Amino acid sequence: MSVPQLRPYQLDAIHKVFKAYANGDRRTAGVAATGAGKTVILANLINRYRSEIDPRPVLVLAHRAELLEQAAEKLRAEMPGTRVGYIQAGRNHVTAPVIVGSVQTLAPKETPASRRRWSALPSFGLIVVDECHRSMGKDYQRTLAALGCLAPEGPRTLGVTATFTREDKARLTDFWESVAFSIDILDLIDWGYLVPPKFHRVLVEGLDLSHVRTSMRDGVTDLSSEELATAMLRAGAPGVVAQAYARHAEGRQGIVFCPNVVSADQVTQALIGLGFTAATVSGTTSKSERTRIVREYKAGRLQVVSNCSVLGEGFDAPSTKCVVIARPTLSKILFRQQVGRGLRPAPETGFHDCLVLDLVGSTGRNNLATLDDITGNRIHVEEGETLIQARDRQQAAPRAEVLGDTAITGSLDLVAVDPWEAERRSKLTRKEREAEDEQDSPELEPDDTEPETRIRYRPVEFREGWFLCSHRGRWFVPITTKGRKQHGVVAIIPTGAAWLVIVAFVGPGAQLDRAFARREDAAVRAVELTLNLVTEGADRAQSDPDAAWRRRKAGWRKRAQAEEFGADLDEVLYAGQAADFIQRVTHGRIVDALQV
Repeated sequence: MSVPQLRPYQLDAIHKVFKAYANGDRRTAGVAATGAGKTVILANLINRYRSEIDPRPVLVLAHRAELLEQAAEKLRAEMPGTRVGYIQAGRNHVTAPVIVGSVQTLAPKETPASRRRWSALPSFGLIVVDECHRSMGKDYQRTLAALGCLAPEGPRTLGVTATFTREDKARLTDFWESVAFSIDILDLIDWGYLVPPKFHRVLVEGLDLSHVRTSMRDGVTDLSSEELATAMLRAGAPGVVAQAYARHAEGRQGIVFCPNVVSADQVTQALIGLGFTAATVSGTTSKSERTRIVREYKAGRLQVVSNCSVLGEGFDAPSTKCVVIARPTLSKILFRQQVGRGLRPAPETGFHDCLVLDLVGSTGRNNLATLDDITGNRIHVEEGETLIQARDRQQAAPRAEVLGDTAITGSLDLVAVDPWEAERRSKLTRKEREAEDEQDSPELEPDDTEPETRIRYRPVEFREGWFLCSHRGRWFVPITTKGRKQHGVVAIIPTGAAWLVIVAFVGPGAQLDRAFARREDAAVRAVELTLNLVTEGADRAQSDPDAAWRRRKAGWRKRAQAEEFGADLDEVLYAGQAADFIQRVTHGRIVDALQV
């Protein structure tokens, strides 16, 4: 059995993971939108890692039994000849070179069975965390700590997910040191690896979600499934789903996402009543029956499957060309996972898009996730429009209305943005740079070094999160790329009609990325663009407002330099504070020179 040839972006993703490890990161993550071929990337990365870096076994962590089986099946297909074992419930295949493990099974417990299981584990060379947006959960953190992932000499760790974000207060960056690669859904559609989703809103008269309470599960706050199901059944949603399917998606195979088993069963019965072949799968469906239904669906003998919490993460059926969101959600993560089930190309179906039927109520909640949230680029999708059509429309309108034929100009070549001799220092290792900083930093006066008198680190008044504010009031993020040799900014420039996100480098000049109606949306795009442009760990740390170096003591030369740029030395003891004063002037000149 031959392994499929890697796509260019998959090769690039593997290269970037190895580069992150070479730069000293022990725990790096990768973001791969649904359909990017996450398992293909993993299989090839694992093979290369074991042959080039560490031959010890690899552990792949997943959080549900279904995902465990799917991950093992896909890895076997991509790694012919490699034995893939399990650690889950009563299975302990600890001698396999690649092991897929359940977090629930592995989470350390004070029981004899748990101690025996851990004593039998091999020494792992690499830990892979599937769906790593869940990795801040208690079971994950206890398991990863016990596996040594936080130890300086422990196994390297790789997280993979389609959505590197959480919707609670836990920060993924508290564990993951970097994001090595990011493969966006828009890129995959442009390259032809996914089909665009097409949006149609289905109104359920009398559906009021304003009184449905929320609950938290796996760190995600969402509408209570039981209360949501009650509200939808009371409003007759199952019949509306069936009628909408008959009207808009008659020739398409599809999946309906429902809040609970009762609502899923009623949707199925309503579809059957209109002549569709349909079935229900849920957590209460027996394994054999679930396998039969999925097999029938993939063979085309079932047109629609209604499900509750089963066919979300990891389910692949390219013939799916309709997704029905009969489970309104506050969670962008859940919404993206559901829509993603229908985005794989299947030219034989005759459809080159995926129809998304989104049920909404006549009153209540306006903060539900919609197709606008399918990508981090905050694209507003109109009724009957595909995601690509919406993006092209949104990009074209601001260029015509705001910029016209006017070019973006500025004296970019004349701006000096190298206050710390970046070109020379880029040739030093991280440790050498830190050692040099220490040599440049004589001891502060005794009163300054006492914990009770030293000032608390706080951002300067012209920093707001990721952004510095230039003298003209423009927001920007200083960026360096290619080993701190290329300098520039990602800036947000207000105009009379829109907020423009612009990338400007010293030398090459400036380029418009996108325009937004709201500054908040422009800020989200600017941060995302910064992370896409600044891929190396050391360079990324220069832009990250929470980077550890910002809280280190500033050397006297940096403090003196910051004073030249307007800093009060009594208020600048930290490297981050000094850098902000310097960059506001040096990098801010780029921003304030832009003419739009």
